[in-house]
Parts: sequence; C-alpha cells; structure tokens
Amino acid sequence: MNLGSEGIVALTKGICNCCVKSMDISGNIIGPGAGAVLAELINNNQSMNVINLSDNLLNSDDIIALSTNLKGCSMENIDLSDNFISSDAGEALVDLITNNKIKCMDLSGNTLGSECIRKLEACRQNCDLTIDDSESESDSFVSI
Repeated sequence: MNLGSEGIVALTKGICNCCVKSMDISGNIIGPGAGAVLAELINNNQSMNVINLSDNLLNSDDIIALSTNLKGCSMENIDLSDNFISSDAGEALVDLITNNKIKCMDLSGNTLGSECIRKLEACRQNCDLTIDDSESESDSFVSI
C-alpha cells in the first residue's frame, strides 16, 4: 500500500492531537511536496519521538519545508534514508538537528555531497548521524 501525497494529508488530519509515539511510513511515496504536511503531522503529535520516512521520494525542498515548519519538537529519531535529498538541503538539515531534540538521524542513500557532509559533521556531537554518501567527493562517514 502506498499512501501517496493525498494519503499523508488524510493521515495527518486523522491522527491530529493523538498520542502517537512512533510511526513507520517508509516506502509510501509521499513526496515530493510533503515537507510541510510532515511537519504538521509531527507538530500535531508532540508525543511522537520516532518516525521512519525512508524511501518516500522526499527531496531537498521537502527537507527545507520540514525544517522551516518544525521547531522545538520532541522527535528524537528520524530516518530519512533512501530519498532524493541533495546538498541543497545542507543548512536545513543542520537547522533540523539544532532546533529540535533529534538525537539520531539516518541520511544514508541520499546524494548529500561533501559540502553538506562537512556542515553536518559539526552536529555529530549532538546527534548520531548515519551518512553513506557514495557519490560524495570526499570520504563519507558512518556513525551508529
């Protein structure tokens, strides 16, 4: 089953103000264009501390929208692996980590590039990052 973009909107409305602590919506083709809706989903469920968004066709614009609309959430673990996130989302990823309580983020399987990875390395003291960027010009790192 694939939720798609319409399904994620319906899900967001359906579980508004619920006590959802963990959600796995991986592989549901909800992006591109789902960043703001995902932020609404998380903001409306302040008890949520784990979300798996891997393999959803999310792109850099989605991450920028997510970061812009998500501030001070209790999210501790977010899986963004195997999407289409590029170096354009570098600052947004840093903001997402520093402006929230995220302790663990998986970004493997995205094409982040060496500059983006350098920006994220500064966040490693606050957040365990998993990055496997085989298309980067520099050596990538993996932290589990």
